[in-house]
Amino acid sequence: MNDLLVDMGNTAVKWCLAKPKGQRLGVMHSMPWGSVASSPTAVARSIAREMAQQILSGSSAASTERNARKFELIYCSVAPVERTQALVEAVCKTLQCQARPFFSQAKVTLSPEALPVHLGGGCELLNSYKRPRQLGSDRWAALLGLVASPALWRGLVAADGQAYGLVVLVSAGTATVMDWLGIDSVSSQGTIRFCFQGGTIRPGYGLMASALGQSAAGLGPESPAVTRRAMQAGIAQAEVSGVFSRGKPDLVVVHGGYARQWLKDFRHAAGATGQSALDGQMGGAIVVHAQGLVLQGLRAWRQTQL
Repeated sequence: MNDLLVDMGNTAVKWCLAKPKGQRLGVMHSMPWGSVASSPTAVARSIAREMAQQILSGSSAASTERNARKFELIYCSVAPVERTQALVEAVCKTLQCQARPFFSQAKVTLSPEALPVHLGGGCELLNSYKRPRQLGSDRWAALLGLVASPALWRGLVAADGQAYGLVVLVSAGTATVMDWLGIDSVSSQGTIRFCFQGGTIRPGYGLMASALGQSAAGLGPESPAVTRRAMQAGIAQAEVSGVFSRGKPDLVVVHGGYARQWLKDFRHAAGATGQSALDGQMGGAIVVHAQGLVLQGLRAWRQTQL
């Protein structure tokens, strides 16, 4: 049975197919929710139909189409309740599948078999919130996706097997979220422990520009070029500030729709030269652009259920 992994964000729905025991995700798709004035039911049915068409179009032969329709829907959502419920119902009806929601937890342990490389032990992600479910499920899934991707952080594990370091996960989307993740111990069994230490949330690039344009006279699209440049500079500074507020991170991982813009602005702010616009070392921290971390996290969590 395939897993249909779905991330319902504020602006768009991201999804892909994955086999529970596989290490790679299928092709990732993104579909906008559209106007907030649209009927949640109508929008959900449209998205569900498009999902079904894309899934079936990916079937190489008629004999595989029957199997391609056998799914379990694994999803997380920060979208309004009405939209979430409508899409879950529409997908389950269209694809004849069962749904399983993903929520933030106090702890998730990934076995070595759930990781794409053998580390000698598994990984453990701890949630510092007193009430774990108060942490947005997409943030928890992205953190879990990072933990389940050793290629991103393996350089923080010393030759003697000891782990150390501070990681900042930047989710550059409708909102810009910075979450701090400490690698603080390795058990006698070789399990590497990650601890979520909290984070910050600020309006994303689009929201900041929109707020200025709507709330301040003379700061809209018709503003003089020099004014627009000043707005862009201010937004850029606001978006990348705070990365070093809890100490110098060893690793900064960036994902989301505005990831490239954030990286460009961070590179400029850090004063780095001669580095790639996507990956490199900036401001003393290794900076990596990752994709699909929320979906990776859903896949990793699904593997813990098997």
